[in-house]
Amino acid sequence: MPRASIPTLLPLDTFAKIVGINPAHFAGAAGGTIMPATGACSDVWFQYDWQSTDRTSREGVAQAIREAEEDVARWLGYWPGPKFFSRELVRPHKHHRVDALGGNLDAAGMVKAFQTKWGRIIGGGRRATTLLATVTTGVGGGMVYSDGDTDTYSETVTITVATALTDACEIKVYFAGHAGDPAWEIRPARTKVITGANVVMTFWAWQFITPALQEAFPTDAGVNAQNITGAIYVASADVYREYLDSTQVSAQLLWENQTADLALGDCTVCGGSGCEVCVHTTQDGCLHVRDSMQGLAVVVPATYASGQWSQDPFDVCREPDLIRIWYQAGDKSDEFQSGYSCEPMPHWLEEVITWLAVCKLERGLCGCKNLMALSQDWRRDLAHTPSDGDSFFLAEREASNPFGTMKAQVRAWRRLSTLSRGDRMGKVAVV
Repeated sequence: MPRASIPTLLPLDTFAKIVGINPAHFAGAAGGTIMPATGACSDVWFQYDWQSTDRTSREGVAQAIREAEEDVARWLGYWPGPKFFSRELVRPHKHHRVDALGGNLDAAGMVKAFQTKWGRIIGGGRRATTLLATVTTGVGGGMVYSDGDTDTYSETVTITVATALTDACEIKVYFAGHAGDPAWEIRPARTKVITGANVVMTFWAWQFITPALQEAFPTDAGVNAQNITGAIYVASADVYREYLDSTQVSAQLLWENQTADLALGDCTVCGGSGCEVCVHTTQDGCLHVRDSMQGLAVVVPATYASGQWSQDPFDVCREPDLIRIWYQAGDKSDEFQSGYSCEPMPHWLEEVITWLAVCKLERGLCGCKNLMALSQDWRRDLAHTPSDGDSFFLAEREASNPFGTMKAQVRAWRRLSTLSRGDRMGKVAVV
């Protein structure tokens, strides 16, 4: 599968599709009559830059995609797809007059809200995974390679697993033996559908190429493409449920321990037990969302039992000095639903990230002439007059955009800058 050690929200396969790269070649495979890599269009990709020094690798593309996603997230105020955030540290807002508002309440008498680093909060909680099954290609093993178009190549992988779940998009497939590590997820699926008591998922065969074959050391003959019709595919995979577990602690309240008179060692007003210094007193709690779009959340000390969170009193009788939170946030496409690939990123953002990623590649795209021409065109710097005599005009606003002045960067900026104010997360003050 086109995978990398750097997890990205945009699947590498989707990047290849938008750019126009043969998907089997992008996975490092080719055939004689099916998916051939001819001399005029030899665009087979490899896993690492060092395997073929004149080519961009999948790892290089993943790094560029990650940087592009970060750029877009910083500008939007939220990530272009759902992400889990762990141990984010927040300093609660406090009024400059300590006597103006008491306790942990705002002017409306509600628990004070604070702004998370990222908007479009989905909910408080932690990433959790549950192994549903390990499927195999044996009889009744739940994993089948098939030739749907009768061209002698079994291009389709169908995985069937019994489940009582109702959301097919929570069910994900990983290379076996990696404990549901996001870097080893096989995606995107072609389809995911729950039918009766089973979830049925389909993929392309080249997504299941054995990773060890893609990481082969180069020899004096270089690195060869894998034979697409050969025995290069895995015979098993792990199926997990990945979900936001809101029953786990999603907040920790922290207080700095203090003494009435440090010189005398008076511990009469110390919070917690034992009056330990140089550590915080901590108390578990839960996070709930007040404004998902703007990233406003509320934390209260609480304990989970009997299927619900019950509020507790503060362990220290003043507002916490810091709050540590766990949550999931990010954009979700309106088309995100079972029956499709379950990839949540809106297509218009997939294109934006692809454009920006291509501009970040140090080597550009290698392969067919049309692919190299596309790469060169997207990477043309519109702020400079090219040697071919063409000239470009950039408005000052476009020339100073935060992404850059290459053609694809300006194109991305033009698309993002048309968003309304409500489509970006503004920073707000909360008292």
